[in-house]
Amino acid sequence: MTTNEYTPDDIESKVHELTNIIKVKDEYAEAIVKAERKAKLALKTSCGAAQEKTGLFNTEAVNHLQQACIDMSNALISLTESQKKAFENQKKLVAVINYLFSISIHNMASYRKVINDLSGQIAMLSDSPEDERIKNELKEIIQQLKSHEDILKKLENHDNKLKELEERMKQLFNL
Repeated sequence: MTTNEYTPDDIESKVHELTNIIKVKDEYAEAIVKAERKAKLALKTSCGAAQEKTGLFNTEAVNHLQQACIDMSNALISLTESQKKAFENQKKLVAVINYLFSISIHNMASYRKVINDLSGQIAMLSDSPEDERIKNELKEIIQQLKSHEDILKKLENHDNKLKELEERMKQLFNL
């Protein structure tokens, strides 16, 4: 879909999608914490192995080292999974923000619709800590869009002047 073919419902659905993407960020944040716990467990296990006396018939140190390797592998897998989730989430976030930005620079009406829908989404969120974080991110996006408002107004003014000139040229050539 091009930006010329959007509908107000498209903007609303993208704003909701944006909010949902921001909410999902907690999933990979939890995965990072989980990976960190596993890494600390691996460190503890390997420190325990370092305290073991080594000897020809003492297999306890080897067992501790094997467990430390397993714990470290699990931590690495968890970290990789969390980074993968974060990367996918960031790609989705960029795509939605890019779409909303593209729509908003199309004309002032679509710009206002995007800003109003984002503001409406903020108003619908509760005061919970999770929703406060989402509100802050949505407010940052609104600020980024508003920073381009002057450019959009100038472009719209130029468009209007261009249309006026084209009309005047048509009138002159028809005489």
